[in-house]
Amino acid sequence: LYCKMRKKRKKVCPLEKAKRRPGDRKDGRLLRELDPMHYIVPLLYPNRCDNEAFISERIDLTAVNAYLERKNADDPEYKYNLFQVIVTSVLKILTLRPKMNRFIANKNVYQRNEISAAFVVKKLFTDDGAEALAFIHAKENDTIDTVHQAIYDQVSGILRSANIEYLKWDFNRSIFNVYSHAGLTQGQVLYDYVLGLYDFLERLNRDFPDMLIEGCSGGGGRFDMGMLYYTPQIWCSDNTDAIDRLRIQYGTSFVYPVSSVGAHVSAVPNEQTGRTVALSTRGLVAMGGTFGYELDPAKLSDAEKDQIRQQILDFKKYAHLITHGLYYRLSNPFSDGIAAWEMFAEDQSEALISVVCLEVHGNMTVNYVRLRGLRKDCFYRDEATGKEYPANALMQIGLPVPVEMGEYRSYRWHFRLVKKAELSAAE
Repeated sequence: LYCKMRKKRKKVCPLEKAKRRPGDRKDGRLLRELDPMHYIVPLLYPNRCDNEAFISERIDLTAVNAYLERKNADDPEYKYNLFQVIVTSVLKILTLRPKMNRFIANKNVYQRNEISAAFVVKKLFTDDGAEALAFIHAKENDTIDTVHQAIYDQVSGILRSANIEYLKWDFNRSIFNVYSHAGLTQGQVLYDYVLGLYDFLERLNRDFPDMLIEGCSGGGGRFDMGMLYYTPQIWCSDNTDAIDRLRIQYGTSFVYPVSSVGAHVSAVPNEQTGRTVALSTRGLVAMGGTFGYELDPAKLSDAEKDQIRQQILDFKKYAHLITHGLYYRLSNPFSDGIAAWEMFAEDQSEALISVVCLEVHGNMTVNYVRLRGLRKDCFYRDEATGKEYPANALMQIGLPVPVEMGEYRSYRWHFRLVKKAELSAAE
């Protein structure tokens, strides 16, 4: 059988542009003249998972790094990086070695009609957004320069395809298997990658100035000053449990402004902890950052939907304080029974105080929250009740936190400075 098939086999150039014949597919040409070994392989292994081949090889990237350094010597607008080298190399190899660009379907072997590389792009820029494949279709004369531009064109093309106002740039730090025992410049790959990432984001910000880019990398692994330059807000942590977030956001506040801390209201029971926290408390904690929601509105009751509408109105009302106000930590949630913080206007005209009770006991004593930054010897009015309090008393004695039944209760006070004219009239 082998000899007969060997005699009948005709030599066919893999790059030959043949007309479509019966049996050909839209994406490939049926190979009718194969050597016996390749002919029987699909018969022996009819399923995709019948055989797997894995090759592990360490590659010295010294020459590649030197090449990238030369390509970026003139400081191009969009820098060359390792990803582009890999994509270009694969496309070029398949162009020069077309027999590597074959596939098996229904026990037949096909030669692909084209060479393409695909990578995943978020279709909607949310955590649960659908993913789409971006394709680069190779040409015989492709170089790293053409592939370099094609990658950017694919991403920017998706952004131009709709009115996209928000982009979440996730999973941008975790790179695996980048070291080599033979390499002379260990760590340079990661360094070059970050520079390439910054250049890519620089172009996106230039081409899409009205689009908000939020940084992220699974658990906040990319929360740094360099990334903050390109992404004005960063997802603080994948842990969205409101009580855990009190401590996470407390620690983050020592370095980063509230306006940069991505914080959302998530569903309960929480997916990470199984804890159930009232919607009012979850909303108040999220307002300690950029504020938003990541839950299924269809599963909310009418009362919860009304509460969310009010929370959105409240956030818009206090946005100037949350985004631009001074931030005071009024307690330590790691050691105190309450978590308390204050957003304060720089001109001392108003203050927003938020408190979450972390502990509840029988016969509890009252917790007092001492405010900061108020104008001494003046009065401040509670906007909810109309009561006026001496600033000195609020700062030295404090604001009493109500003692009520139930876990994780939250409270908020909005104080405004009472002008001297108003105070004189009241007296």
